[in-house]
Amino acid sequence: MNYAHERLALGAELRRLRRDAGLTGVRLAEQTGISQSKISKIETGLLLPTFEDLNRIAAAVDAPHDRSGWLNEQLNFLQTEFNSWRIELRYGLAAKQFDVAELEQKSQLIRVFQMSVIPGLLQTPAYARSVMALANNTSHTDVEDAVRVRMQRQKLLSDSTRSFEFVITEPAIWSTFCARDVAAAQIQHLSGMFVLPNVRIAIAPMRTHFPTIPQNNFCLFDDRLATVETLTAEIQVSDFRDVKEYDSLFRSVERACLPVDAARAFLDDCAQLILSETVRDGSKPN
Repeated sequence: MNYAHERLALGAELRRLRRDAGLTGVRLAEQTGISQSKISKIETGLLLPTFEDLNRIAAAVDAPHDRSGWLNEQLNFLQTEFNSWRIELRYGLAAKQFDVAELEQKSQLIRVFQMSVIPGLLQTPAYARSVMALANNTSHTDVEDAVRVRMQRQKLLSDSTRSFEFVITEPAIWSTFCARDVAAAQIQHLSGMFVLPNVRIAIAPMRTHFPTIPQNNFCLFDDRLATVETLTAEIQVSDFRDVKEYDSLFRSVERACLPVDAARAFLDDCAQLILSETVRDGSKPN
């Protein structure tokens, strides 16, 4: 299915139903409580309606049951975007960081579940550089620019009006893809982030008993959007029912994690073990 085509098809169907009902855009706005300009943007495919908008419009135009079902299924499809990393990164690594920053700026509560690496908002520059270089399968040359933008994103952590919650599993702590001194410094930095009043970090060791099986890394932006990482793409989910599922998953795994004091002690032990291995064999493997 072509995303742009299906978005236009939804708007066109709503416009057809309105006209069949003998309603102008102004009259429909009056009946639904939705602004006429918003209705116009929905009908032309410039804006997706919410499910509440859709149900109000369907009721106002007395849409047949089969068309109401089609409209809801169509909106459900359109509220899930699948973007290949080749497309997401087509303008470079730094451009993607700006896109993420824009999402973060619009959010009051940001939650991150990460099984692979330390989340970007908590990374040191050296660690971020290693992550960017390893993930640069599109061969962009702007790694340093991307690292700089990622560090700029972290200024948001000092905004006390926002809240940040992270669930990080043990495999993400053992950052064997970078030099050991970089990994140890990253863990020590992470441990220091516990003092921030608006940041909550939960650590899940290998033996943590999760009530369900997390399958992907994901981020939640308020209660409106979930972004999910796969090997080849990023999926953006805005259907409130699906976002609620990710919210439920996040809360359940968070409750299974270590208490704060135990988490900090665990991180300190990890950092010391990595440093002792570095001293013992004198190597800094990539």
